[in-house]
Amino acid sequence: MNEALLVLNAGSSSIKFALFQCTQQIAQRPLLAGQIDGIGMAGDKDAPGMPAAQLAATDGAGKTLDKLDLLLAGTPEQQHRAALEFLV
Repeated sequence: MNEALLVLNAGSSSIKFALFQCTQQIAQRPLLAGQIDGIGMAGDKDAPGMPAAQLAATDGAGKTLDKLDLLLAGTPEQQHRAALEFLV
């Protein structure tokens, strides 16, 4: 793959992502897609015992490639930054 397009959608507690191969046209199905959920929730007084943020990724056919916990610390903003840095 020579060129690709990474699409990010950052919400208040998640980052969704998709990676598309670029040829003459951008593919209709991503090569890779997924999300990181639970950002900013660890240590939240309204969600005691909340597990770490979780990353889930699938291939273009929807097959699970990976699921893992991410230990993010700090404020929700710091956790968002750390999750994005991990993803990139």
